[in-house]
Amino acid sequence: MRNKISSLDFTDHEYFKTELGILVLGDARELVKSLQSLSVDSIITDPPWGVGFDEYDDPDVFFDIEEELFRVAKRDSWLVFFYTS
Repeated sequence: MRNKISSLDFTDHEYFKTELGILVLGDARELVKSLQSLSVDSIITDPPWGVGFDEYDDPDVFFDIEEELFRVAKRDSWLVFFYTS
């Protein structure tokens, strides 16, 4: 069960893979849909928080994918957010 996502094709995205896992750079709103339920050990994100930098600066993005994040996260996993106030 440890490498459920290792069979996924991330060739359209930048990624870094080791024997410990895979780090994928991409739009979480799209990537999360391709992951199996209960397959992710850690979700680390730095979402836009409505500070007016550009068109992607939408603080509600997290709430758009909240259910999907909890679907793919293992029961004992980490969900880490970086943000400024």
